[in-house]
Amino acid sequence: MRVAATAEIDETTDGAGPTQDASYQTQMQIEPAVIENGICLRPLTRKDTVVVMMSTRMEFFSQQGLEKERIAVAKLALAHDPRDVRAMLHLSSANYRMMKSQFIDQYPEPKDISPARHAGLIELGKQINLWRSKAEALGWREPTQNADASYLDTMKNAKAVQ
Repeated sequence: MRVAATAEIDETTDGAGPTQDASYQTQMQIEPAVIENGICLRPLTRKDTVVVMMSTRMEFFSQQGLEKERIAVAKLALAHDPRDVRAMLHLSSANYRMMKSQFIDQYPEPKDISPARHAGLIELGKQINLWRSKAEALGWREPTQNADASYLDTMKNAKAVQ
C-alpha cells in the first residue's frame, strides 16, 4: 500500500492548500472498497500507529532475508490490527521467498522434490494464497504500470512544489 492510514488529511501538497481525502482518492486511484474497509485514509489510534510502525521492521527483515522474523512481526501486527494489509502482503511474500529458497531454487523440476517434502511445499503455497486473498478481500489490488507511473508523477510534482 502506498497510502498510509490517516485522519482527515491536512497537508499542503495540493497547490499550497490543504489536500482532502477525496483528492488523494482520485490522485492515487484508491478503490472505494479500500476506504470502506478502513485500509487507508482512516483515523489512527495510538495502537494503530504502533502497528503501522511495525511495517518498518518487516521491511528491514525482508531486506535482510530474515523471512521467519518477518513472519513473526507480521503475525504480531495482525493480532493487533486484523485489517493490516501490509502485514498480509509481507506474510504472502515471506512465504513465497521461503518456497523459492527451499524448493524452486533447489529443485528445477517439481518431480525432483521428495514426497516427504511435499507437505512443506503445499503449506507454503497455501500461506501465499491465503494472505494475498485476505488482502484482496479488503480491496487491495496489485498496482498496475499506469498506477505506478501516476503515483511517481504525483510524488515528483509534490516535491517540485516544496
